[in-house]
Amino acid sequence: MKLAPRAGFLLFLGLAPGCLTLFPVTPIPRDYRPDYVPPIFQHERLPVVLRLAPVRVAAIYDREPFAYRRGPYRLGYYYYHRWATAPGQMLTDFFVRDFTYSGLYRAVQQGPAVLLADYQLDLRVDRLEEEVTSGGCNAAMVTQVSLQSLRVATGNPVRLQQIYVESEPVPCNDPEAFVQGVSRILMRLSQKLQEDVYVAIRAAETELSQQTSLFHP
Repeated sequence: MKLAPRAGFLLFLGLAPGCLTLFPVTPIPRDYRPDYVPPIFQHERLPVVLRLAPVRVAAIYDREPFAYRRGPYRLGYYYYHRWATAPGQMLTDFFVRDFTYSGLYRAVQQGPAVLLADYQLDLRVDRLEEEVTSGGCNAAMVTQVSLQSLRVATGNPVRLQQIYVESEPVPCNDPEAFVQGVSRILMRLSQKLQEDVYVAIRAAETELSQQTSLFHP
């Protein structure tokens, strides 16, 4: 039986909604960045140049998609919720900003520069993830830090060696809450790191001054 044109058109309209459901809707990727206010310090300014090496991030975490971990072995990624750029570059920019805004040093460098640096700070992030447990979720970050004196003929060039372990409870399956948790971690880490680096450099400068006074009474 041949359908009239109008009847065929109405039949198509009736089938069209069902046909459209056969095609899955692709989620839209969303990019995020942490946000926090740089810490403020009232310490005396030190007449040294501090260089920050690019932050190194473990390969499984130095990618845009958010990483999550379930148990000791299972690692996955939220491919539609991701950092605006690779974490290594993103964290480098944040820490250079924080150390520069602190006003605690004669100058803060990022990478090679014409001005010779007195100290170099190296950071390596071993974990940056959402930790999923039976009791809930946490934003987690583990960072290794090393501060070295670049001056020739100094005693022990390593002035600080420290591991910072930070965790922040966050709601599960909530990417914006995860980024807020990471932001709180970065604010705490920046505060602790800058305090420790400042104390280490000030102690090193005091030692150097005392050694200089012995040779030049």
